[in-house]
Amino acid sequence: MTLRDTLIIALIAVMCPVAAHAGIKVTETKVTYTLTEESGGVANDSYVVYSKNSIGNEDLYAIDNYGIETLIAGGPGNQFVPDIEGDSIVYLDDKSGFSRIYYYNLVTRDNYLMSPSLLNHYTPTISGNYLAYFKENTGSRDVFYMDRRNGIETRVTGTTRNEESLSFDESLIAWALLENGTTNVYACEIGGSPFPVAVGPAAHYHRPSVSGNRIAYIDGRTISIYDHSTGLTTRQVDDGIAKWSITLDGDKLYWTDNRNGNRDIFLHTLHDGQTYQLTSDPSDQKLTYAYDNRIIY
Repeated sequence: MTLRDTLIIALIAVMCPVAAHAGIKVTETKVTYTLTEESGGVANDSYVVYSKNSIGNEDLYAIDNYGIETLIAGGPGNQFVPDIEGDSIVYLDDKSGFSRIYYYNLVTRDNYLMSPSLLNHYTPTISGNYLAYFKENTGSRDVFYMDRRNGIETRVTGTTRNEESLSFDESLIAWALLENGTTNVYACEIGGSPFPVAVGPAAHYHRPSVSGNRIAYIDGRTISIYDHSTGLTTRQVDDGIAKWSITLDGDKLYWTDNRNGNRDIFLHTLHDGQTYQLTSDPSDQKLTYAYDNRIIY
C-alpha cells in the first residue's frame, strides 16, 4: 500500500482503563514532508523505516526521533517492504531481477543478503532469531521460515495454491489460504506442523495478525481472536462493519473501516472491550503498522 506525501505516527495513551471512565489521548506527528511517495512504514522506539520513490525506484530510509533521515539501502532496483525488530531490519531488494531478502542493522550498519536463491520472496517478517516469508515455489507461493543465525531455511507449506497475508511474532506464524472458493486461516509454530485456525466451507477468514500466542483475523464483518495457549476462539468486534488492515499488538487491536464514509483507524482494548476512534480526518487513513503505543498511517 502506498501513501502519498506523508507518513504519520500517532502515539496512543489509554487513560483510566475502566469501562465507565475510559478515555484516550492521541498525539499525532507528521513524519515525512516530501512530495514523493512513501510506503511500508514500520517503527521501533527510535526510528521509522519506510520506502521512498523519488527517482523512479524505491529506496529504503530511516528517520529518527529528531527528524534526521538516513538512507539505508538504495541504488539500482527497488528496496521495499521493510520489517523491524529492535535494531534489525529486513527488506526486499529486486536489483537481481528477483525480490530477495536483505538484512540491515541500525547500529553496526551491516547490510547483507539473507536469501541467495533466485526466486521471488514476499513480505519478510522478523521475530527474534527467525524470519518468516513467502517464496515462489514450483509455481505457487509458499510459507517459509529461516534461522538467521545459520541461514537454514524450512518450508512450511507445499500446496499448489497461493498463501497470503503472512504474520509472525515470537514463535507463531499465521497466514491465509484461498481454497475451495473461500479463504481460511492456518498457523504453525517454529519447528512444528501447520494447523487450522479458522476453516469453513462457506466462510471467509482472512488478514491474520499474530501477537504472542494469539491470532486475530477477520471473520466476515467481525474480528475474532484465537488463543493458541488455550485453543479457544472469541469474537472481539462484532459491529457489522467491513474492516481492513487489522493489527493485534498485545492488548490492543487496531483496524481500519469506513463507517464514516472514509477510512478511519480504530482501537479496541481487549481487557475491557472498549473501542475508540483514533482518526477523524475526512481523507482516508490507511493503517500500516502498530508497535507498543504507536501506529503509523
